[in-house]
Amino acid sequence: MLDVPQYKKVAINRIPKPRKSPSQLAESGTLQKNLGRYQARITAQTTVIAPIGTAPRISPQLSVSVWADVMRNAPSGLLTKSDRVAFEVLVRLTVRMRTLDAKTSELNSRLAVLAKFGMNPTDCLKLNLDPLPEPTAQTEEQRRWAELDELDYFPPTRI
Repeated sequence: MLDVPQYKKVAINRIPKPRKSPSQLAESGTLQKNLGRYQARITAQTTVIAPIGTAPRISPQLSVSVWADVMRNAPSGLLTKSDRVAFEVLVRLTVRMRTLDAKTSELNSRLAVLAKFGMNPTDCLKLNLDPLPEPTAQTEEQRRWAELDELDYFPPTRI
């Protein structure tokens, strides 16, 4: 009779748990207990990174307004100066979508870019962003932006 070797059972498809944010670590007391272990992550999160800035000067007026709109909808602190080129691609695809010129492939490309920025519900959870604070009283500028959000947008149609 032949001896068949016995192999260890290996767990298949183990998915690692996402890292906890520093605020979650502070709540559980782990941050204070092992401060040295998390120091590099805290330093990386508190490093000042240049913001994305305004739309490029060569952009048409519609692109400038879409730039501001998409930027407002992004989670705070997400977009930096290094994201400008990819963000410009996202803005141009959004303009095409809103002016009824977009093909299905362009819409799929837009969804892929949104996912890379973490600007859809599924990918936003992967970012480990701190939870948003409770809403406070609106400033005058926030109130004006909210009024614009309420307006219906009817893009021009082709004949």
